[in-house]
Amino acid sequence: MTYTRLAIFCFYALLATLVFSLPAFIFDPNIETIFHISIWSIVYFIFFCFLALYFGKTVAKSKDLNAINKLFMVLVFLKLATALAVFLIFVKFYQPEGRWFVMPFIGAYITFTIVEVISLKSLSKMKSQDEK
Repeated sequence: MTYTRLAIFCFYALLATLVFSLPAFIFDPNIETIFHISIWSIVYFIFFCFLALYFGKTVAKSKDLNAINKLFMVLVFLKLATALAVFLIFVKFYQPEGRWFVMPFIGAYITFTIVEVISLKSLSKMKSQDEK
């Protein structure tokens, strides 16, 4: 997968995140908080997807057959831990009221995880084809 193709997938994930966030924008009176968590989430997950692709391309060149699987496991744990940290920092900094502010974050987490899996899966396919 190329960085351009990943950018296109990230754009689609951004749109899906915004659609997923619509109930929060409609039902939460504090639109500014929803807007900020949306921006924080989207920027964080786009950065993480590009970082994952960079490391995936590096690992794909490795002779270790399980290197991509190991990278995937590390990235899942790292994304979970850092995403939780970003979310907790947001909650501490903005002190949002209500519960709707969680929707954009969950939407971004799900959609960008799909993008990350697609990009790493394409790299593992390329690696398996190179070995044949």
